Amino acid sequence: MGLTDASSASFTVPIDVYGMNVRDINIVEAAHAVQFDMCFYQQDSLTADEIASAQAWLAEGVAFAPSRWFFGAWDAPFIAQNGWPGLPTNMPSLWPDGLSDVQIAAAQDCVNNNATVAEFTPSSPMYGFNNTAQLESYWSEGFEYAQQDQRFIDLTSQRNACIVSKGYAVSVQPGVTVPQLDISRLSSDEQILAANIAVAQCADDMNYTQQVVDIVAAYQMVTISQHEAELTAIKQSLDDLVAKATGLLKQYGVM
Repeated sequence: MGLTDASSASFTVPIDVYGMNVRDINIVEAAHAVQFDMCFYQQDSLTADEIASAQAWLAEGVAFAPSRWFFGAWDAPFIAQNGWPGLPTNMPSLWPDGLSDVQIAAAQDCVNNNATVAEFTPSSPMYGFNNTAQLESYWSEGFEYAQQDQRFIDLTSQRNACIVSKGYAVSVQPGVTVPQLDISRLSSDEQILAANIAVAQCADDMNYTQQVVDIVAAYQMVTISQHEAELTAIKQSLDDLVAKATGLLKQYGVM
């Protein structure tokens, strides 16, 4: 089964265990920041300010937004409390403000072309880090199959009928295959928030998201059974990267 968590309006599916969790992501991002500083400032040690900058990635409260709205709004109380689309991520800046155009180009070169910086890049499809192509492919497979499943089609039709009954339109938006709230007729943030609370209430009243996540999970379990050795190898490589990042952070006094 998939799991939903109303406290954070988040869900997990079986293949998530083969990707990085939030703590892993934070550690790898901190190592990324360390290697960025080495590249950008052309040095082999860190100043106290640079150590503090890297430590900011490890601070309590630094979080990354999961793909909570993949199938549309749900968890109306969460949206009412936190707004739409919800709590922002609290990510530190990789480089300081006020850089010149030349410095910005140098920073971008470090990020895009320096192998020691690029090595420390997270992989977690649930959190939008799709840097391991095979993991992303296996993770997405269940979502793609689920959207072709008649159970999903029926559930979505039921949810969408509720949305329409509340006076809103639904349509297939660019980049997705499932009909969702059409916000093209809504002119303000307040209207969009109210509409998404209404959509979420429709979903909540029929336990829509849990049922859909269960369908996804069932397909993912099939994928896992077919590719368990590959997924286990991917997980090991990501664990190794987290361990290497941890070692780097300890080496430079970040941890």
